[in-house]
Amino acid sequence: MVADARSTPARERPGPHRRGGSSSFPLLARTQTFRRPVGKAAYDCATVIVIRDGSALLLSDFGQEPVTIGDVVLVKENVPCGSEPEGE
Repeated sequence: MVADARSTPARERPGPHRRGGSSSFPLLARTQTFRRPVGKAAYDCATVIVIRDGSALLLSDFGQEPVTIGDVVLVKENVPCGSEPEGE
């Protein structure tokens, strides 16, 4: 017999893990450098953007916002966001 997610106990299933009655989800981290404009894109998860070098204009449906070294941006899921590097 082949087990699927419906017949596998939650504690043995991959995915969200239970701790103290609440769910936690994995975090995916990528390091990317953009030196060209990035078109608006929306994702089905929240996105954290850390500005590590240079500066840019963050573009969204809410307008433009300048960002620079040390800024951290949290973009809610399903919100289109893009960027244009400055000074390149």
